[in-house]
Amino acid sequence: MDRNKLAGLLLVAVLATISLAGFFTYDFSGSAPASIEAALGNYSTDVDKRLYPPSDPRSSSVEEQSPRHALFVIFKDRSTEDVMLAPGSANRLSSIWYYPEQAGESGRRPYIKRLYGPKNLLVDEQVLQLSGLLVKSTHYTPETKTRYIVDFAADGETHLREQVFTDPGCCSGERLMRDEQWRDDAAHSLAYRNLYNEDETRTITRFDLFMNVLERIVWPKYESVSGMKLQKYYPDTHTLRVQAEGEGSADIARFYRKDGTLEAIVTITIGTTQIRYFDATGTRERLMQYWFRKDVKKDGVITSSTYKLYTVTEFDDGGNKLREVSYSDGVLNHEEFYNVTIDGVHFVELDYDYDKDTQTVKTVRYWKDEVKYPPYKLEEHTPDDKLTATPISAESLRMQLQVDSDLPVPPPQFMH
Repeated sequence: MDRNKLAGLLLVAVLATISLAGFFTYDFSGSAPASIEAALGNYSTDVDKRLYPPSDPRSSSVEEQSPRHALFVIFKDRSTEDVMLAPGSANRLSSIWYYPEQAGESGRRPYIKRLYGPKNLLVDEQVLQLSGLLVKSTHYTPETKTRYIVDFAADGETHLREQVFTDPGCCSGERLMRDEQWRDDAAHSLAYRNLYNEDETRTITRFDLFMNVLERIVWPKYESVSGMKLQKYYPDTHTLRVQAEGEGSADIARFYRKDGTLEAIVTITIGTTQIRYFDATGTRERLMQYWFRKDVKKDGVITSSTYKLYTVTEFDDGGNKLREVSYSDGVLNHEEFYNVTIDGVHFVELDYDYDKDTQTVKTVRYWKDEVKYPPYKLEEHTPDDKLTATPISAESLRMQLQVDSDLPVPPPQFMH
């Protein structure tokens, strides 16, 4: 087969198997391939038609350079790639992807250098700036099944991120063992740390500029929501702001003021948020709100939430329940008063039902000793009676606490 026919056939093979740019799918688990054609996998960046006239020696998109062949591929963005079996190796594929040729230059500048090993493993990878300085490096150690990834600052030396993955050999794939991220500034301070612990729990910590803890999450074994523990601190302090815990189907978060007193307890489930507010001492409940919540998610992460008020419960200065007001689609429909005395008679509860259209009282039920049917007394009313609800303050109808957008806490997801 002459040179041009070989080049054409190999180019057709490349075009027919377009997939992931610069990556190859091949299997060296058996004997080593006899040629690059046998090892070549897929590209996703389209290989362009020849960019040079047929008479130009650079016109071939694929060139044979040895009995095992090497590939010279030209992409539409005019970047190029050389692929060959690594010198002295029977089962390692080497690839160098180059930047598009720069104006006024005759040579090529390396962009990504890759070395592949047996069983489709990316053993080494270096991503380079146009200047030749490192952007990112990856090294895989087959003996320990460990992958070490480093992201570099603009100087090509300073580490901005380090990740270590291992493969425990089970169906879950690689496991993140360590992820540390530094700020790209003069101080180069640690901003984030994610550690997989010996007891199979995971600790994720975020730091401020002075290495004070801003947030710490401890995930239990198997990283289930139940048993998750979260702590958040006021910036530049050691003062606890939020303490949360996953309990089955709910996250329960306690919010604290800067003086350390309890401000609120928030219970978050799928579709609901309950907030219990406490007085200045943090010991007596003063208000409770129950909200229906609709979350908007992207890639499993909540990006925004809308709330619709369902009930409001008021308490006296001693923390005793006074009344509960219920709404349906934003309209008052029910009201309960507790421990009411009328004409010397004590009632444990009075229930008012309201007409949706006129917002006037329809019925009143009097519960004397306990809330158990039949009621002690039942009153029925019409809109003509013009009995309306006892006003509730606008303050009690608004959310008085800014609930953190990352609550409920999603299970950890790690990409590399």
